[in-house]
Amino acid sequence: MEGRALAATTTDDFGGLYDERRAAADLKRYRENGPRPWTAALIESLKAEGVAGATLLDIGGGIGVIDHELLAAGAASAT
Repeated sequence: MEGRALAATTTDDFGGLYDERRAAADLKRYRENGPRPWTAALIESLKAEGVAGATLLDIGGGIGVIDHELLAAGAASAT
């Protein structure tokens, strides 16, 4: 990849794999059932390390489940 510029990607670059419809479905599922098991495991692992006062950077975080859960656990901010 050396010497090649990388273009920013958009939802269109992925054929609409993650669009408003998918985000709405993910949000509905989260509100009804909480985080998916693998996401819950990650959240619990991070909480065990301590998140009080932490600043989070979540790249590709979908609807922000990890952000919301860690903010509720005492993280100071999330981007």
